[in-house]
Amino acid sequence: MKILFVGGLYPKELYREIQTNSKRSFQMAANNLQWAFVQGFEAHYEDFSIISVPFISTFPFGYKAFYFKGGDFFYNNQTNFKALSFINLPFLKEWIIKSKLKSELRKWCQSDNKKKCIVIYALFAHFMQIVTELKVEFPNLKICQIIPDLPEYMGVNSIYKKLGLQKKAINTINSCLPKFDCFVFLSSAMNDRLNTNNKPWVRIEGIFDHTPGKERYTKELPKVILYSGALSAKYGLKNLLNAFSAIQSSQIQLWLCGDGDFKLEIEERARNDQRIKFLGLLTFEEVKELQKKATVLVNPRTAEGEYTLYSFPSKTMEYLASGTPTIMYRLPGIPEEYYEFAYIPANESIECLTQLLLDVCNTPQKQLEIFGKIASKYIIINKSPKSQVGKISEMFKNL
Repeated sequence: MKILFVGGLYPKELYREIQTNSKRSFQMAANNLQWAFVQGFEAHYEDFSIISVPFISTFPFGYKAFYFKGGDFFYNNQTNFKALSFINLPFLKEWIIKSKLKSELRKWCQSDNKKKCIVIYALFAHFMQIVTELKVEFPNLKICQIIPDLPEYMGVNSIYKKLGLQKKAINTINSCLPKFDCFVFLSSAMNDRLNTNNKPWVRIEGIFDHTPGKERYTKELPKVILYSGALSAKYGLKNLLNAFSAIQSSQIQLWLCGDGDFKLEIEERARNDQRIKFLGLLTFEEVKELQKKATVLVNPRTAEGEYTLYSFPSKTMEYLASGTPTIMYRLPGIPEEYYEFAYIPANESIECLTQLLLDVCNTPQKQLEIFGKIASKYIIINKSPKSQVGKISEMFKNL
């Protein structure tokens, strides 16, 4: 079977350029997950290609450049990888992308008589509309939808909402979903919500792409609590700051890195408490190094809100695989198997989080290293690209 992956991943040759030009919505987590899918598909299929429409905001408010220049790239010197070029202006951007993408997909479908499957990453209405239309034109074509988030929980700007475009997109998504042959969900609850025709599906809550590197780092002194990721109030960051402020010790610091609408609050707290360090938006490689140097990693997202039922925080695997112990809450979208590898607060109160942060920071370092290594080994072995995409490959055999 020939596989074509369609998504919004960033060419590695343009990663820094995209990051520099992004004023908002630099989707590092989505980019990493897509590359992990790519690695997994390449491990299972010899005939594998990629078409990307990089996920960037529009000029001038979200991105500094009004034109995105794509091109032909290679992954591991063998996989065909095309990133589409487009004028990055509102409305015009979408029209250009739809026209170019449909042309590229049609050429791929016409290339030969082999069995083919197009895999779409994320619920983008224009992507889905194009492939469902092509399925009518090419009845033997199989189409698979990867769903990392429900459409109502995907971030959109206020103008997009006011113009009714979000509602229109959701209607298009809902009309297209029954036409897909199979699905990849990040939580089982997504299947109950979206798979109304009971099509084949698999749950892949995430993928961790392990790149061997420096395994031992000197842990920082004083002790370091680290949060890395999107800086949004809905992710529990205010609770984390309040919990840390209740710690009296000068030998414990809180480091935060990332970007988002909660950044100003973090910067204000850092000015008033020298133990709080805001490190800004870092590369994935820089974040990984920090994770290994820290004493403990924390994800303060609580189970508040219906969306937690349909999401699996990408940092769960990333944190656990780092080898540094992780503190996280029980969330309905996270399978039970993960909790034995993390420290879990007994409840969602700030006092409980404060105490757990203190308890972990006061645990002997050797004990923390053993706990972290067990978690890391579990993720690296069981959640690798080849292992996770293997589940999709088995599903494809029965299409």
